[in-house]
Amino acid sequence: MKRRMLIGTVGAAATSLLAAGVTTWALAKPATAVMYPEGASATRYIGLAFDTCDAPKRAVMKAWKQSSPYGAVGIYISGGNRACDQSNLTEDWIQDVTAQGWKFLPLDVGLQAPCADRTRHPMSRDLATAYQQGRNAATGALRAAASLGLQPGSALYTDIESFNQGDAGCVDAVRSYVSGWTFRLHRNGYLSGVYGNLQSAVRQLSASHLAENFFRPDAVWSAQWDGSTRLTGWGGVPDQQWAAGQRVKQYVGDHNESYGGYTLNIDSNAIDAPVATVAQPFKLTAAQSAHVGPASGELVKRGLGTGSTVDLVCQIGTPGGTWDKLADGTWVPDTAVAGGAAKPLLPPCSVPFQISSQWAWSRTGPGTEYVEDKPVYAGTLAWVQCETPGVTLGRPGYWASLAGGGWVSGALLARPHIYQRSIGVPLCVMPSRSPAASAIPAVSGAGTRL
Repeated sequence: MKRRMLIGTVGAAATSLLAAGVTTWALAKPATAVMYPEGASATRYIGLAFDTCDAPKRAVMKAWKQSSPYGAVGIYISGGNRACDQSNLTEDWIQDVTAQGWKFLPLDVGLQAPCADRTRHPMSRDLATAYQQGRNAATGALRAAASLGLQPGSALYTDIESFNQGDAGCVDAVRSYVSGWTFRLHRNGYLSGVYGNLQSAVRQLSASHLAENFFRPDAVWSAQWDGSTRLTGWGGVPDQQWAAGQRVKQYVGDHNESYGGYTLNIDSNAIDAPVATVAQPFKLTAAQSAHVGPASGELVKRGLGTGSTVDLVCQIGTPGGTWDKLADGTWVPDTAVAGGAAKPLLPPCSVPFQISSQWAWSRTGPGTEYVEDKPVYAGTLAWVQCETPGVTLGRPGYWASLAGGGWVSGALLARPHIYQRSIGVPLCVMPSRSPAASAIPAVSGAGTRL
């Protein structure tokens, strides 16, 4: 905690009541829709990560990328309780370190539980005020994310340090704060994550997983310093919760490690969870059309000249080849992007939505005539890569193709409109609609099959 938090001054938290916001919150369902813009894409990382108080210099990150087991780094982007000045943490640093191959876990260190140890700046015990404070914290994190170039679809994590879980009023305040944090992030196209101790924050959020007065976060980052990298079998947290690329575990606390001649004091983490999405600049090798979807037959939105710089966020494979998504939501064929196979890898395109039904099935194709595949549970992230029209709840709607395989009805997802196509999700190109064989979606990418 001492590395993570500044025990001292913090900006004054807003304590005014917002009647409309409180009404929305009071009538909430656990799964809330993420309002993705056209250019959004989430990035999932599986591997090891470290976090340290101050973002290390570029040379340190380069040396650690070449010789350490880590592929992602926790960065403290906002919050009045941040303990370090973050002199290295700039948009240029993000771009350079991304080019080295790193992924990022962005953290906000804001107000803490009113029953937490050693904090002089607690969140309010009044639930409406705590909810608004969580929204305010998310607003600060969104500003920081934008200033660093962290794109919509990124996951932002709020840091909730240990607190007394036997204090019911305090626990309720934390839930309200997290609800406000999640609601504001979702309304701005970002995913919600929470860092906390397994024994306090994570277990209490788990106990609220199906509560209708709680906005459920998309991912949890659990501090359990037991040396194990397992992302399942967490005491008091069922494995069905946050089960599809939604967990981080901090398995070793403050300690020193050295790689490439540089020593850092770090925490070590195992991760299968959403991280930050960063747009990477590339040049086009020839004049190219920017399409509204990933196929040559899609509508052309504008032309791009030879040598134009485009900011790419992700890529997908189609029967006609690989396509890259620009930060504005348009697409270009990967063959037109300079660098060929030698250029840095782009993550697969997907936008996740929580399963809103308490329990359901994915299927082998886009319709109820296809075979039930695997059970999916409330709060599970469905990493949607494309959608195709189909009947859902007895009327025309859309079915979602999941990264790694499987399909779910759009009616099962916490999307803005369950009968309409999701913003930022391309149409699938379907080679077959026969239920005799599983349909093959037009795009593919790494992920967990639901």
